[in-house]
Amino acid sequence: MIVQKLWIMTLGGLLIALAINLFILPYHITEGGLIGVGLLLKYLLHVNAGLAMLVISIPIYAVAWWYRRRLVMYNIISALITALLIDAVHLIPYKLPLHPLASAIIGGIMIGTGVGVMLRHSITTDGIDLIAHLVSRFVRINVGIVIFFLDVLIIGAGYFIMTEKQFLLSLITITGVGFITLLLTHNHSQHSNPVAD
Repeated sequence: MIVQKLWIMTLGGLLIALAINLFILPYHITEGGLIGVGLLLKYLLHVNAGLAMLVISIPIYAVAWWYRRRLVMYNIISALITALLIDAVHLIPYKLPLHPLASAIIGGIMIGTGVGVMLRHSITTDGIDLIAHLVSRFVRINVGIVIFFLDVLIIGAGYFIMTEKQFLLSLITITGVGFITLLLTHNHSQHSNPVAD
């Protein structure tokens, strides 16, 4: 069980890391969740996106720890793996001559796949996804929809530091993330036990 979860965390984290570094960062596109906040901080302050995401997640995990420790423990490990992979893949030289629109779409699909695969196993990548996961269990709304709503709020907050083109590309990316996450978690959300780990 633990080995399976570690494999899922690594696979999902790698998909997200590749998407961020190959398709999102080159065009200053952002994403939702705390990964998106980490990207905005990277563009503004030139900090490591993975590390920023991890640091911002700490208060959310600290509060959630009192609610369900086992669930939070897996998600802390997942956030660590994802953050390390995002910053590690960033060190690899790369260049994909893709149109920005294609990058936004492919990046969104890859991130949605990584997030969706993990959510099917009750694993999240950051504090915002953990909140969405818990909310979806209690109100019976698909987690992909909850994530999409939270992503829109974060993209909206970043509107003032992005160009119009970057903003539109970011909206396309989070739409891809939300759609793929919705597809991958549709049946899972309907049958999840709200008190299960």
